[in-house]
Amino acid sequence: EGLFWEPDRVTVFKLKDGKRISRVSLSLATKLAKEKFNLPAPEKGAAAAASTDENTVVPKVTKRFTDFNDSGNYAGPLDKDGKRHGVGKMVYDSGAIYHGFFANDKFEGPHKSVYKQGTYRWKDGDTYVGQWKDGKMNGTGVYQINNVGVCYSLYEDGLPVGVGVYWTNDKTKAFRTLNGVKMDEIKLTEASELAMSKFKLPAPKLKSERVEPTSRIKNFFSSKAVTADGKLWFKDNGEWGTYNGDPL
Repeated sequence: EGLFWEPDRVTVFKLKDGKRISRVSLSLATKLAKEKFNLPAPEKGAAAAASTDENTVVPKVTKRFTDFNDSGNYAGPLDKDGKRHGVGKMVYDSGAIYHGFFANDKFEGPHKSVYKQGTYRWKDGDTYVGQWKDGKMNGTGVYQINNVGVCYSLYEDGLPVGVGVYWTNDKTKAFRTLNGVKMDEIKLTEASELAMSKFKLPAPKLKSERVEPTSRIKNFFSSKAVTADGKLWFKDNGEWGTYNGDPL
């Protein structure tokens, strides 16, 4: 069981076996998060800095749009029907930011070579960089849990599926994941091989070995620890679940 927060951080659903079963009030969700998982509810607040692409030119046109019940300002091109289409940026009232490709008014990508990744960043620093379809995370994605760890996974309709790989924040431990759940610990060399063979991505670097990231994960790594009872919370576009395993 778990809780699912939409990106607006106000709309919350109760989960069972990874599926939404009912909507719950924000106050109840906050209470359950504290009592059941010893975790705070995701924060709302002022906007955080967004990643940018030096080769991307965003037209100086601003208009209000709403995604996931979260309104904000959009800067970017529109199609003939006034829908967002092309590379643009949304800065939401909640503090979340999306920068990437839009199609038919929804997050989409990759799209040719224009903007290979879409970046969604929450106010608390959690960040997803990866592929999108019809407004949801779909395809390869890299999810950074602020000051906790980073996970490479495949996504379908906004949820992690199949085998993935997770590193602790200091990059000294790695684990295999299954459908977003942390499973067995694996060697760092095995994690690196899995990252490259399955996701075509290099393993994240140790802080002492930091180098300029590749374009696939450019501006991704950011640095809020959320640990409790030996389980790590994992959130996908508002999705919170638990990793079973040793405390980080």
